[in-house]
Amino acid sequence: MIGNMSTISRLALLQCLVVVIGVLTTCGLLKLNAYDPDSEIRWNPVAVAIRNYGFLLLLVPAVWAAASFALERSAVHRWSPSWTLVSGLMVISLLVSLLWWTTSTPYLHQKVPLSTRDSQ
Repeated sequence: MIGNMSTISRLALLQCLVVVIGVLTTCGLLKLNAYDPDSEIRWNPVAVAIRNYGFLLLLVPAVWAAASFALERSAVHRWSPSWTLVSGLMVISLLVSLLWWTTSTPYLHQKVPLSTRDSQ
């Protein structure tokens, strides 16, 4: 079955897998760090957005696949299968980078001013 798949569908499937795994790990790390929106911890707003709306990232592979398919089939543009491969791998690397950052940084560190620290 996988032998009959095109490059576009393989890369889109891999992009979807990256999104699902990344969103689940971001949600898991926030849960492990006892995420509470009312706490005084300065949570990473991107990680919280991915926790709440990460399913929308599945639109990225769909849009990429549709655009790549249209560009490859169009005679007007000079889009080759090698450009499809490169652009698909770039989308994967951008998604991995974003989701790695949100997973590894569930909250942001905030320095306490000296005057506040001395008064405690």
